[in-house]
Amino acid sequence: MSFPITATFIDEITYDIPSSNWSFEQWSKDLDYMQSVGIDTLVFIRAGYANRTIFPSDYFGTTHEDDLLGFILGEAEKRNMKVLVGLYLSNLCWNNGDAKTEIEFNRHFINEIWAKYGHFSSFNGWYIPQETSHDVFNITEVMGGLSYLCKEKAPELPVFISPFFNAFDPNTAFTVEQHAEVWNNIFVKCGEN
Repeated sequence: MSFPITATFIDEITYDIPSSNWSFEQWSKDLDYMQSVGIDTLVFIRAGYANRTIFPSDYFGTTHEDDLLGFILGEAEKRNMKVLVGLYLSNLCWNNGDAKTEIEFNRHFINEIWAKYGHFSSFNGWYIPQETSHDVFNITEVMGGLSYLCKEKAPELPVFISPFFNAFDPNTAFTVEQHAEVWNNIFVKCGEN
C-alpha cells in the first residue's frame, strides 16, 4: 500500500532559510516541480513572525515586504492547488505566555489577510503555527482562541495544526499512547476555552 505525499510546508521568508531569498521566478519553477510530483496543497507555516511578514502588512508596518503570499496564492490558483495560510507567531514562546496579546495580534492579522486575499480560490484554510509536542506555555488558550478567530472570519475553511511527536529526549519522550492522551487533553481544553 502506498501513501502518496500530496502536500508540503513552505517555511517562508520570516525565518533564515535558503528559500527565503528565492525570486518569484524560482518559486514559480518550484511550484511546477511540486505539481509534477503530485503536490496539490501548500501550507505556509506562518505568514508572520516577530517583525516580519510574507505580505505588505499595514497592521505590522511591513509595507516594504514583497507580496509572497499574494504571489503564491495566484500561482497556486493557476495550477489548481490549495493553500493553507499560517497565522502570526510573536516568538518561539508565544509572547512569553501572554495568550491574550498573541490572540489579539492574530485578530488583526487574520482580518487583514482575509480582506486582501480571501477572494483567491486557492485560499483553502488556515494553519496555526504555535507547534508543540505537549501542553506547555498557553497552548490550549492560544489554539482555542486562534481557531475561533479563523472560524469566525471564514467558517467554511478548515483550521489545521501540526503537533509534533516528542521522541528526541529519552528523559521526556512520549510513547504513542502518551502522545495521544496529551493531545486528546489539549483538544478537550481547547473546546472549553
